Amino acid sequence: MREQALRFGSSSRLVGILSEPDPNLKLASGPGVLMWNVGIHHHIGPNRIFVDLARAMAGCGFTCLRFDVSGLGDSEAGGIEAASDKERAAGDIRAAMQVITERTRIAQFLLIAFCSGTDAAHALTTSDPRVVGVVYIEGYNYKTPGFYARYLKRYIDAARWERLLKFRFPQFLPPEMRELVATTGSSAPVFAREYVGLEQFRQDMRSMVSRGTKFLFLYAGRDGTYAYRAQLQDAIADLEVSHALDVERYSEADHMFFLEEDRDKVISDISRWANRRFVSANDSVR
Repeated sequence: MREQALRFGSSSRLVGILSEPDPNLKLASGPGVLMWNVGIHHHIGPNRIFVDLARAMAGCGFTCLRFDVSGLGDSEAGGIEAASDKERAAGDIRAAMQVITERTRIAQFLLIAFCSGTDAAHALTTSDPRVVGVVYIEGYNYKTPGFYARYLKRYIDAARWERLLKFRFPQFLPPEMRELVATTGSSAPVFAREYVGLEQFRQDMRSMVSRGTKFLFLYAGRDGTYAYRAQLQDAIADLEVSHALDVERYSEADHMFFLEEDRDKVISDISRWANRRFVSANDSVR
């Protein structure tokens, strides 16, 4: 594998790390893989997950670029005029596609988006046929009757009660813990994003699946609202679309996959899925 830093986009203001496979492993038909910021995290990803994932994917023959969007990490602000961060990020993803195509002639792409990064990935995929696959890590999810049926289990979860008591009664905590609770315990949201509505999401998925786009959805089950593996398919309520989606749920993982063993599972699952979906038995070296 070979890695190098790249500057690209208008005025070379965007910065990323290109991970290329060894020539004898490079796929003849595999898409280029793109990853970018999660919130304010830069291109290494939470707990360096994008570093390890890009290298694992390169080991499977995929060319990967992990980069910072405008104004985050090592990338400069400015350039594309856009009405929202989502649109600006989508423009930066297009610039990443362009530089990969110019350097390698790869013309199709797999987007790997994490949490808020899924907003730009989803918007771009609905309109750009160069995107042939998307991995949504902790992306969109919608509450279903099955979710509410399982909700009562929260009341017998000892860890949840422990967290609640710590924040409700900080006076019983050691002084150092009291200070931590005081600085992190506000109920005001630090960051808010507007989800795609369920009906719009259903329409988008129908359109993209009919186009042949491949999807993998990954969810952490420890501290989120994704309660069971089939929750996404139940929300979409369309058998044809649901059968085209691959979904994994990690029941003990937290939102940022803090534990190395959980990150290893995610990386392994994405790598296997990409090989299954995009590598043919007769794929040869590029």
